[in-house]
Amino acid sequence: LQHYFIQSNLRMRLCFSMGVALVFVALMQLTLSRHHLEKDTFEVSYDDDWAGVKVVENEEGPPMLTKRGTTGQCTVSYPYAYSDGRYCCKYAYEKDSGKGKATCDGGPISQESRCCYSNKYKKCAYDYCNSKESDEGTKKILNDLTQNIEDKIKNLGSLASLKEFLKIGDNSLEIYQWEFVNKLVETRQDLSLDDEMVSWIFNNRTIMEKIMTSGDVDGNLYNEALYIIAEIMRQDPSAKTGLKLDLAVAIGLTFSSEVPSLAYKTAIDGIARYHNFSRWADEGLFFEPFYSLNTWLMRYVVGSWATDEEMVWARDIIKAEWPDYNNPDKIDSVTQKMVKYTMYNDEGTSIQNKNFYYGLPVTLEVLHKYGAVCGGISKFGVAMGQSFGIPGLPVGQPGHCAFIW
Repeated sequence: LQHYFIQSNLRMRLCFSMGVALVFVALMQLTLSRHHLEKDTFEVSYDDDWAGVKVVENEEGPPMLTKRGTTGQCTVSYPYAYSDGRYCCKYAYEKDSGKGKATCDGGPISQESRCCYSNKYKKCAYDYCNSKESDEGTKKILNDLTQNIEDKIKNLGSLASLKEFLKIGDNSLEIYQWEFVNKLVETRQDLSLDDEMVSWIFNNRTIMEKIMTSGDVDGNLYNEALYIIAEIMRQDPSAKTGLKLDLAVAIGLTFSSEVPSLAYKTAIDGIARYHNFSRWADEGLFFEPFYSLNTWLMRYVVGSWATDEEMVWARDIIKAEWPDYNNPDKIDSVTQKMVKYTMYNDEGTSIQNKNFYYGLPVTLEVLHKYGAVCGGISKFGVAMGQSFGIPGLPVGQPGHCAFIW
């Protein structure tokens, strides 16, 4: 997550000047996209001489398949085939084993890969799987957008004309739509516009701009982000405008991939988090800067590894015991006072030992009670700020950890 947030930070700096640049990138990719669209989908077939699967154990990941019988595609949720087609990965790239092997070094995933990023994989439902391709409907949407944009810009003769072209809302909407669908096709995802809410979002320039200019989406799971946003808007129509819209898009982009609780190691429910944050915002529980955050910065709040219950505890204890620190400028000061730098617990157990916290989930309250070193203190500080609507993230350093907010 730290790597993801830092990458989002770097890329977001580019997004502010995205207007013209995005068009040029789009133009360079138009021809390439057609090549991808010409690929046929993988059909189920059968080898008559099938004699069984021979499995070779493999230290880097799942066993290797060396012979195949029934064959088919990976699924929509796990579209990328690897380990000789025996397994399907959720993401388009490998994890990095740290051993310097080309088949497990964090690069693009392929049939030859021996590991899957974040270990998010499923066993192939057939004897052999090929990576899933986007459906024909999604490819047609991309083809139509490509043709429309090409028709509109082919006679533009200058940069000034291009700038004027971008000022027209429908034109810039098509650019955002094209980039969105192109990412789906590149990563073998599908887009269905049969859902009324999904279609409305896809054709709303303001929302599509927020989706496409608010930082990266882990694994390019933009369709998952879109469906989360649509579900939030079905449940809460006020999420279509204003602060609630920024909150909904921030939740969708961030929770398109699993966000785990640091204390409990379980997935945090993104839609439930939206409703809690929406209510807390209405009740005025956040520091003032929260109410003017853009979508990108809001992601650094809603992506907190603390559970919603921990955030309630954080606000309550500040109000009851540390009222002088109820200020966004004093997050670092209250963190240092609330979490004592502690190398050993009362029984002499080192902080590096998993029993330091006596087997308890490492919640904010447990960190406050038993202490921590730089990593735990930094994560506590980030979560305290997020509990009051302030963006933050821990920053890894050589032999140390800090945090920014």
